[in-house]
Amino acid sequence: MIPLVLVGSVMGGVASVVEAGAITAMVALFTGVFVYRTIKWKDCTGAFRRAFRNSAMVFIIIAASGPFSWLLTSLGAIGDLETWLLGLANSLYYLF
Repeated sequence: MIPLVLVGSVMGGVASVVEAGAITAMVALFTGVFVYRTIKWKDCTGAFRRAFRNSAMVFIIIAASGPFSWLLTSLGAIGDLETWLLGLANSLYYLF
């Protein structure tokens, strides 16, 4: 049933790939909790907390990248980095 929901919603134009993944996750959670009764709510809360923590870490990295790039640009470090990297291409050490 889950592959049918995933592929059917994407191929039918009902949802994008990300939305179809979210719908599939909700269907899997519903099936595990209410149909098969193999997942308990205590397990779900722990999984939600871990998922929230991981998402927050990624969000913090993305949020910090803006000020960090502004700082590197205002200090002129980007030009120095470019000069250093181009200097590597002419030496014995090649940049792959």
